[in-house]
Amino acid sequence: MKIDGRALSVHRLIQARLRKELPQAKQAEYRHEVHKILAAAAAAEPDNNAVWARYNELVAHVASPVTELAQCQDSDVRAFALNVVRYLYQSGDLASSKLLAEQFISQWTESSGADDRSVIDAQRHLSNTLRALGEYSEAYELAHATLRQSQQVLGERDRITPALRNPFGGDLRARGEFSRVLTHDLETTELHIDIFGPAHP
Repeated sequence: MKIDGRALSVHRLIQARLRKELPQAKQAEYRHEVHKILAAAAAAEPDNNAVWARYNELVAHVASPVTELAQCQDSDVRAFALNVVRYLYQSGDLASSKLLAEQFISQWTESSGADDRSVIDAQRHLSNTLRALGEYSEAYELAHATLRQSQQVLGERDRITPALRNPFGGDLRARGEFSRVLTHDLETTELHIDIFGPAHP
């Protein structure tokens, strides 16, 4: 075991042996504690590049199959997982952002159903990443389906729905559907004024 500043590392073979010796219930209990520690270790502002160094330290733990983070159903842990996806997107690591979002969508859909709030939010993040990767048709299809799903399952006033409406308007403009996007953007503007007030940034 090595301690280097704030980091503690244990050789992988020792980790594997310790895990093997623990009963399954204890493994699950300790693993969930690790999930909560990871979630607590990151600031809830993945768009702020001042906290990217901390996110960078945590990515390997989130992506590792050993931590089984994608299998956790705790809402705070899932929110943290999506913040990591957002950090990767914002910092320009689009391939990793896409990969993690797809993994979370697959696992969360299996464990919680396609209409789970975390699944819908993960699809929102994935559509943004697809758009940034230049996969415009895929981004449009996913954003369109996810917006409809969010409207039906979560409602127009849920924070995820307006966050889906904005980039979908951009998708419509990029496709040249100007009459349709005018109607869409006017509705979106009214919704934002209604939810956030006319002076909100």
